[in-house]
Amino acid sequence: MPALLNIFKKKVSINLPKDPAILLSIIVIWFVLLLFVLFPLSKIFILTFEKSGHFTLSNILEILGKRNHLQAFWNSLLLATLVGLSGTILGFFFAFTSVRANLSKGWSKFLDGSIILPLISPPFTTAIAMIFSFGRRGFITYNLLGIKTFNVYGLHSVLFAETITFFPIAYLTLKAVLSGIDPTVEDMAFSLGSSRGRVFKTITLPLAIPGLANSFLLLFAASLADFATPLILAGSRFPVLPTEAFLQITGLFDIRGGAVLSFILLVPAFSVFVLQRYWVSRKYYVTITGKAGAQTQIKSVTSRTGKVFLTVCILICVLILYFYVLLFYASIVKAFGANYQMTLKHYTVVFTEGLKAIKDTLFI
Repeated sequence: MPALLNIFKKKVSINLPKDPAILLSIIVIWFVLLLFVLFPLSKIFILTFEKSGHFTLSNILEILGKRNHLQAFWNSLLLATLVGLSGTILGFFFAFTSVRANLSKGWSKFLDGSIILPLISPPFTTAIAMIFSFGRRGFITYNLLGIKTFNVYGLHSVLFAETITFFPIAYLTLKAVLSGIDPTVEDMAFSLGSSRGRVFKTITLPLAIPGLANSFLLLFAASLADFATPLILAGSRFPVLPTEAFLQITGLFDIRGGAVLSFILLVPAFSVFVLQRYWVSRKYYVTITGKAGAQTQIKSVTSRTGKVFLTVCILICVLILYFYVLLFYASIVKAFGANYQMTLKHYTVVFTEGLKAIKDTLFI
C-alpha cells in the first residue's frame, strides 16, 4: 500500500522551479491571466448562457434572430477572411522581396520603416486618411480627379484600410520565417537543374506554410476585433459584430446583448485557431539544420524580377507615407476640404482642452 501511494504521489507531483524569481514570475503571469483574461471571459460566458438562474441558449437565439445581427455576423466573417488572405499575401510579398530579392541595406530599412508605421499608429489612422483622400471632398477624388459621387463607405474601403493596417504583422512574421530557411537547400535544388519557379513551389513555399497559417490567424483575429475602422468606414452600410456590440451596450443599454455578441465573436476566432493548428500539425516542416546558413550568391529571383518586386513595394510604402503626410497637412488647416488656410488652433485645443485625454492615454 505505501508503495502504491508513493507511485501516486510521483505521478501527481508538480515540478515547480527552484529559482524563487522564476516561481514568482509564473505566479504573477497566472494572476494577470486570471484577472484580465479568464475572469472577464467567465463573466461573458455567464451573461451569454444564464437567464433567471438557469442555463439557456435563448440569449444567443434571440440575438441571432435579429436580421441586422445575423447580417453583422456574416459580414464579420467575410471581412476577417478577406483581410486574412489579402494581408497574408501582401505581407508574404513584402517579406519575400526583403529576404530573397537581395536588397541593399538602405532599401531594407526603408521598407521596414514605412511598413511599421501602420502597426504603431492608432487603427483608425488609415480609415481617416482614406476619407480625406477618397471622400466627397477628398484630395484624390475631388481635387485631383474631379469625382464628386464616389462612395468611400462600405466593404471595399474597410477591407483596404484593414489590410494596410494589419499586413505589417504578416510581414514581420513571414520575414522571420523566410530568413530562417536555409538558403543552401534552395542552392542544392538549383544545382540539380530546378527552375526558380519550381524551387519556390516545392521548397520555399512549403517551408513557409506554418508562418502563412499563423499570419492568417493573427490577421483574421485582428480584423474580427477591429472596432474603429468599421465604425468610421462601414457604418450602417456594412455592419459588423464589434460595432453592433458597442451600440448594443451604449445605445440600447443592453449589457447582456453586448456580451452575447462578444461571445459570438470568440467562436469563429477559436474555430480558425483549431483548424489552423490541425492543418499545420498534419505535416512536418523542417530543414536539414533547423536554422539558416550562410548567404549564397544564387538568387531566388532574377534581377529584373527583383526590381519589379521592389518597385511594387516602394509604391505601397509611398501610399502609406502619403496617408500620414496628408493627415499632418489636414491637422494644420482650418477645415480640410473646405478651408485650407494654415492654422495651429487644432493643436492648441488638443494640448489644452485635450491634455487630460493625452495623459490618460499615455498612462494606460
